[in-house]
Amino acid sequence: MLRAGEARAPLVLSVVSDLLIAATVAQMVLLDEVVTRVLQSGDVLKCVGRPLVLLLGAMLARPTFVWLREVVALRDAERAKRRVRERLLIGKHAEERTRLQ
Repeated sequence: MLRAGEARAPLVLSVVSDLLIAATVAQMVLLDEVVTRVLQSGDVLKCVGRPLVLLLGAMLARPTFVWLREVVALRDAERAKRRVRERLLIGKHAEERTRLQ
């Protein structure tokens, strides 16, 4: 069972993954909006300025969320590896104590 501190990493990973999905969907919707406005309008900059800025934000957000997801996953993997090693060492010490008695 996970303790409160141990549950934080999977929760953060879940939130970051959800944000990554939202940024991906936002990027697709905004790209659709920009392309539609460009094809329907003659004055491009007036019509697509705001969606282009939002699209740029979504494009910058996606790699940031991917990086955060990787950081959290690596930290969680290191924690799990440490626990496994501690259990192995505790098991070895218990065997040695049993043999010595």
